[in-house]
Amino acid sequence: MRSTPTYPKWVGESKGKQWLATFEHTKKGRYSGMLQWQGSSEAYFYYYEFYENGKRTSHSGADRERKPIEYAKYFADLGGIPKEGERLELKLVWEEDGTKYEEMIELRKQ
Repeated sequence: MRSTPTYPKWVGESKGKQWLATFEHTKKGRYSGMLQWQGSSEAYFYYYEFYENGKRTSHSGADRERKPIEYAKYFADLGGIPKEGERLELKLVWEEDGTKYEEMIELRKQ
């Protein structure tokens, strides 16, 4: 009987818990990040940047226009499992209740 391998997952939240970021193994054998809005008020998304060990490896592109927040958004799609001790961070810029925020979310291995 073959057992199904288990894969680690990385999770992080913004300080006010408006955002939840998860980075986990997919059925396609890759690691993907999902960003979810958990806030209750009207908000707008500007952009994200994903960092591995301080190096930007993914971002939302050059378009930094204000857009209504969708429930969930992908932020990275990488090939392998992050190595032990790697630091994963997600920089977000968004607007909520007329105030613009910029925050770096650290994703921690679960």
